[in-house]
Amino acid sequence: MSNPLIEKVEKGGVLESAEAESVMEELLGGRLETPAIVRLLRALNARPYRVMELSAFARVMRRHAARVFAEGEVLPANMVDTCGTGGDGAQTFNISTAAAIVAAAAGARVAKHGNRAASSLSGSADVLEALGVRIDLPFLETGRAIRETGIGFLFAQAAHTATRYATPARKQIGVGTVFNLLGPLTNPAGAQAQVLGVFSANVLELVAETLRELGTEHAMVIHGEGGLDEISLAGPTRIVELKEGKITRYEVTPEEFGVQRAGLGSIRGGTAKENAALIRRIFEGERGACRDIVAMNAGAALLVTGNAKTLREGAESAAEAMRSGAAKKKLEELANYGA
Repeated sequence: MSNPLIEKVEKGGVLESAEAESVMEELLGGRLETPAIVRLLRALNARPYRVMELSAFARVMRRHAARVFAEGEVLPANMVDTCGTGGDGAQTFNISTAAAIVAAAAGARVAKHGNRAASSLSGSADVLEALGVRIDLPFLETGRAIRETGIGFLFAQAAHTATRYATPARKQIGVGTVFNLLGPLTNPAGAQAQVLGVFSANVLELVAETLRELGTEHAMVIHGEGGLDEISLAGPTRIVELKEGKITRYEVTPEEFGVQRAGLGSIRGGTAKENAALIRRIFEGERGACRDIVAMNAGAALLVTGNAKTLREGAESAAEAMRSGAAKKKLEELANYGA
């Protein structure tokens, strides 16, 4: 069956916001057949993604997402998500997941969105499961956990069930699609602060501008040395920061955080079980590159939530949360919630 909106994209056209919303509503409503979804995703991949389309797709996904807070409930202020795109191929341990727990221990309110592994051995859902955290908590209970303990995990696969209609098409295509960017743009809890690592420096501006279009209050979109979707220990990290509608661009180095550079080999990960053991050791006081990179990334979360004035101050607060045992205690609190 012909679809004029898909044909428009195939001819190189750019969808208006309403058109992009319409085609995503069709997709998530199960009204597009797999061959049509394949055509749409391939056509979008054939040219640069556009802010107007990406933000429209994200708005529809947010509308279809599971409800984390009751209708009419006032959202907790300054919630942050540390979910990145993944797909950087670096095979590091679960840095942003550990950073989320540390940031919560240092005073941030964290709505951690994440999924099982796609291209790595361990996704955030996998490592949290290995750490004893329930990833299947009902979403309204997760909302209560965010309010009461300062952290909750939002399992993307369960939060965005309507995206199942795209799964066969994504598998058939076999390479990244627009959905790889949409995941971190569609936090179900409505987090207004984000530290969002991306797999390529080429999409830094696109993602930051999309977050602005979506009304995000404060975000850091990051791409680190070594191709990381994290703030890197190996060298400079490029950051595009969105704050109150204004976008700024800069680089940071490990030295600015007061830590030594270290190669990617020092932060390599393994299976979910191995990464969980590593995170436990860090939270029990083990020093070194793994603790340093968690502190740097948690520091960014503390900055965008207003819990730190500078990245260095945030990293120091994060390091103290690990040194004092607060991060270990926060992990226990997260694991015990709903157990």
